Amino acid sequence: MIVGLTQIKGVGYMFANTILDVLKINPNQRIGHLTPEHVKSIENILKNPLSSNFPSWFLNRRKDIETGEDKHLITSDIAFTVRNDIEREKTIGSWRGYRHTFGLKVRQLLQKERILELKLKKVQKRRKHLQLERRKHLQLERRKHLQLIKRNR
Repeated sequence: MIVGLTQIKGVGYMFANTILDVLKINPNQRIGHLTPEHVKSIENILKNPLSSNFPSWFLNRRKDIETGEDKHLITSDIAFTVRNDIEREKTIGSWRGYRHTFGLKVRQLLQKERILELKLKKVQKRRKHLQLERRKHLQLERRKHLQLIKRNR
């Protein structure tokens, strides 16, 4: 039952578990065995979790910028809201908006990630240097070979 609810985008394990606790539904029960009343009550909680005394920290959209209320977004509302937030940041000209505009990383990197990136760049630079050295070496070999052919004619 919990796994079935977590398949809904925006509903995690803890949120699904809390819904089942509030409605006093057995978490081990199969979804196919739910009564229509249980289904309707689950839908109502998903639409408005605050009506079932869910704490505000449990919701995924607290203090919405447009309305100022606490919400819990599910399914396509999440992607739509995130897209609108990014567009708003771009139009405002905030730092995050600039980073989104130019396709750069928005959040700060962790130190470990930054070190890995630097190591990767170092390896890539070394590989490129080795490739250039190989090309130069092959060009010299070709020139020597062509000179030998000209001498033998």
